[in-house]
Amino acid sequence: MNTTTNIANNHRFSWSALKCMVIHRKREVLIAAGVTVLAIFIGVGFNSKIHETAQCSALSTIKMIANYSETTTAIDMEGNPYIDTDYWTEDASNTYYVEMLNLDVIKSNIAHTMSGNIAVPIGEFQYDETMKRDRHFDSFSVNRNSEIHQSFADGEYVSIKPSQYEECFLNIGSMVEVKYWYQFAYGV
Repeated sequence: MNTTTNIANNHRFSWSALKCMVIHRKREVLIAAGVTVLAIFIGVGFNSKIHETAQCSALSTIKMIANYSETTTAIDMEGNPYIDTDYWTEDASNTYYVEMLNLDVIKSNIAHTMSGNIAVPIGEFQYDETMKRDRHFDSFSVNRNSEIHQSFADGEYVSIKPSQYEECFLNIGSMVEVKYWYQFAYGV
């Protein structure tokens, strides 16, 4: 190998390495710029407003759900076997509920008990047991849900945790600070 060829090869290697370093550096700069813009975007949206608490409400529901699945096996165009499973649910009962306003139960279609300051449905309820005869039937499951809100005099509301319900009730008629991210309330 002569000296001219050796220098040319070294020159190509250096140019290639330099090109990779520049591309890598551009990627680092773009990632850093993206993270900075994202941090500014997220941070700018936080603010808070003062609202007067008007009422507290809770809706606790319970219903029976039937769970189904169907598994099919097939062979694709290349001759490879595959298994496909579809899952779905159907209501197996009516929705039973207990609705509260402040500390009073105002509507209910099932027996209930107090869990802290919130009424929750309990007891036996009717559901369609014949659904288990379907060949795709897997199981029944109980679906429980609670929606708890603190409402304000100006018509806005925020979802709260069950542990905040008593504090909500004690704050009726008082001014509270509500935290927002852009227009979405996320905390009291």
